[in-house]
Formats: sequence, C-alpha cells, structure tokens
Amino acid sequence: MSRSEAILERLATPASPGAYPEGLPVGDFVRSPAAQLIGEAAAREGLILAHYEHRHPVDEGAEPPSWDQGTIPEPKYTDFRHDLPIGSFHPGHRAKWSTHEFAHLLIGFAWSAEASPLTIATAARVAELFPVVLWYFFDEVGLRRCPRHEGPLFRAYCPDCEAAAAQGPRPIDGLRDRAFIQDGLAFVDRELAAVARTLRSGQPVSHIWGSLDLCSDGLAYADHHLSRLNGPAFRAWADRFFRAETGGFDRLDDLIGRVEQMVFALGEEAPLPRWGFDRSRYVAMDLAARLLDASMASAGDVASVLPWVDALAEGADPQSVARELEEASAAGERVPDPDAVFATGYRWRPEPPRATVGRIEAGLRTVVPCTLDLYEDAAVDPLPDYVASDPWVRRPVGERFAGWLSEHAPAAVGTLAFYEAALRHVKPDPFTALGPDGEGLVLAGGVRILRSGFDVIAFAEAVEAGEVIATADRGQLTLEAPEDEGEAVIVARDRAGSLVLALVSDEVAAALETDPSTLPDDEIDELLDLQVVRRRQWMR
Repeated sequence: MSRSEAILERLATPASPGAYPEGLPVGDFVRSPAAQLIGEAAAREGLILAHYEHRHPVDEGAEPPSWDQGTIPEPKYTDFRHDLPIGSFHPGHRAKWSTHEFAHLLIGFAWSAEASPLTIATAARVAELFPVVLWYFFDEVGLRRCPRHEGPLFRAYCPDCEAAAAQGPRPIDGLRDRAFIQDGLAFVDRELAAVARTLRSGQPVSHIWGSLDLCSDGLAYADHHLSRLNGPAFRAWADRFFRAETGGFDRLDDLIGRVEQMVFALGEEAPLPRWGFDRSRYVAMDLAARLLDASMASAGDVASVLPWVDALAEGADPQSVARELEEASAAGERVPDPDAVFATGYRWRPEPPRATVGRIEAGLRTVVPCTLDLYEDAAVDPLPDYVASDPWVRRPVGERFAGWLSEHAPAAVGTLAFYEAALRHVKPDPFTALGPDGEGLVLAGGVRILRSGFDVIAFAEAVEAGEVIATADRGQLTLEAPEDEGEAVIVARDRAGSLVLALVSDEVAAALETDPSTLPDDEIDELLDLQVVRRRQWMR
C-alpha cells in the first residue's frame, strides 16, 4: 500500500470520541480526522497552550504589542518560539491554529551552540514543515467547508467555513481527499529536497507553493531570534532543558527524521509518536525560561535566578519554587517580579496572577469603558473573578466579558457590555453591495442584534454622562433596571465602514434572525438601504 493510500485509510476510519487537551475548544479537534489525531496526541503528552491575552511578556525584546479596541495582535516572529515546548492560543485566530501549534510541539526544534545562522534558519524552516503540511493538506481531508470553498484559504477568512467545520468531519471523498494527501506528500518531498540543496550549497534555496515560502519564514525567524538563541538566558536554559526527549535536537538531521516520522505515523494504526513527559515538566521548562528572560530584562544577567532554574531542571515542584521566589521578593532580594513571571497564560496555580488581571483590564478598557466605569463608581472589582473563569473560546475579550456579566451582573450591565463590544467589533459584509436584484433575504454578515427590551443606545449615553448610579450590595454591582419598552438595537457597518445603529421592535428583530423576507416591503427597503440585510442569491 502506498503512503498516500495508508494515510487516506487511517483518516477515513471513523474515530471514537477521544480525550482532547483540557480547556480548549473541542471544535478545534473534531473538525477533521487529522485534527482528532493531533488533539489526542497532545492530550496524551500533556502539552500546553498558553492563552496569549493572559500571558504577560517578560523578555527584553521589542516593545510588546498593545491593545486596540479589544484586540491585541500576536507578532508572527517575535512572540513565537520554536525552542519552547509551550504553544499559543489566541482567541482571534481561526480553529486550525490549535492543531498547528500542537503539531509544532510534537515536532520540536534543532539548535546547538555552534550552529550557524543558516543552520538556525533551516531548522526553523524544517520545524514549520509538518505543521504547514497539516494545515494546507492533511487537515483538509474530511474537512467540511461552505459551498463557496473547497480547499485551503491561505490568508483569507471565511466564517461560513469555520461554522461548517465545527459540525465535524464530512464523509471521505476518495478522489478529492486522495489528492490532498498526495499533494501534501509531494510538498514534503520537494521541501526536504530544497533543504538538502540549501545545506549542500550553503545558500538558502526556496521551494515556493502558492504564497508559502518556508525558506523565507526560516530566515525571518533566525533574524528575530538569533541574538536570543546566542544569549546567556537561552544558553543557561538549553544547558538544563534542551534535550531530544522533549523535542530539542542538537542535529538538524534528527529534526528532519522527526518530521518524516510524524508524516509516516499518519498512515499507521498506532497512536502518533510522543515525547513521554507530562504537563509538570513543560510547566517547569516554561517557568525556567521566563525566569531567565525576566532576569536578563531586569538585571542584565541570569545569576540571581539560577538556583531556582536548577531546582526546576532537577524536578522540583514548580509550586515550591514559586513560593521560594515570592519569599525572596518579599524579603527585598533583587529577583524578577514573581507575579509577572507566573502570569504564564495557563492554569497552574489556583488564582490568576495580578499581571494577568492587569493585562485583561487593559484590553477591556479599550472596548467596554462605560461598563468598567459603572463598576468603578460602585467600588466593585469584577475582574479577578472574571479572569479566573475566562473561557478559552474564539471570541474577542469584550464579548467574552459581556457573556460573563450576563450571568454575574444585572441584565442591563451585560447588555451594555455587548453593545460596547459590538460598536468596536462589527465589520461590513462584503456582499451587501452586490446582487441587488437577487432572490430571498438574509441578515448581512457581522450584524449584531441586541434584544434587550430597552433602548441600550440611550442607556449607554446616560452611563457616559454619569446619569446612571451604580451601587454595591455584598460586593455585587446593583443599579436600577431601564424600563422595558420591547425594543432591540441593530449594530452594523455599511460597505464604506460607517457605523449603522437602528432601534427596532422585538418583532422586527425576531424576523431578522429567522426570515427577513416576512417583513413589510417598506421596512425591507429601509433595511436594504442600511445594508442590514442582503439578497440571499444574486440575479441569475
């Protein structure tokens, strides 16, 4: 049986419900047969993703990105580290990213103190190979997409494809899915051939497919990380933790072998290869790296934290190391801020660190300021409780906070937060300007309908003007509820990007959510002018 047939047979076998990494969206793993295999391997290994919005930066690199209207970008090359066995979860990224990140952790990285810049760049290139071939080829096998798309979208984003994939795998299409696998295997072969030519010639040799150029990506990674990889913090960490048993190879050939092993394993009945460690070891490795980076950033050397780094390397309980560092800090010793170091972005201590709470508060200030003002007026701080239970879902922080408030605050407060978030997150539907004479009506993409029963626009203006008085009762915020007038608010943007606000009855809102064509003609015309609805089909 050929490699492609073996992989197709493996992916065509219905998977029993598996154990996936705890806390992450299950939809990230049930979307395709390949995603299920990666998710199960990551769970067996105890691999960890860190919530990017919760993870406090500690290194001495470039100025970290800042929040803008409830979102914070994750720089492609500066924040991601091939050498660290911790991946990243960003709520603003599509569902493919979880398995892509875990694929990186299952592959590892190659580095040595003697490695040339070209070797480091090529190692970064090779480390990208399996995650990329998973993304563009193997993850497409059995993946549901919307009727408009049949394959990888590269940098385009389609919410309909995301919704379709969340329903679970489609039946295997032998011809179509075999082509994905064959093309993926050919991509691997051509990329490794280009890597071999790179190593023989001493010059970067690209293999370009579509917009993909892993050679260019590897060079960019080396450009951003070479000084760090040659610096004292990483050298100290590598001396203690960089081992093949946890994905740290000192020979590039071994990393290439690991990639080939993972590709072949997709066609085998056995579980995907693992490293054989557990979550506590990866926590120790991450804490040690953060201690060293923070020490370099604050003191310019790593000497002050080496006793704790050594303890972590020797298998000490991370909790006991954390307590010792906190005691040293409280005693006035010159050590990195424990609260910042321990803000790792994943749960390993009972309470969220203050640095994480502060990072989330900074984000919420850019998206729900009026809501936070109500809490400040009442001298109530909801953020520690919110951050402790902040769900790992692919939604902006303002919407997540609003959802939490809907269960832990007066209804009007949650509605206000949803309204503020909608003002900043709604985007135009690119299709509203097209097909004006088509058939049927649907709600335009991105439109938010807030069915609160009251005029939330007027309520928000009153809060901003200081006309709404919030008080505290047993540590909980209270306020007088707005009068229920049976109204809903539509928040949208037209194709020019201008904000559209409309107050409608609950009946109109219900029709918009089900079948807008049932509305009277004059209301339909008005909603079409506002670009709140669009034609389902274009004129044929």
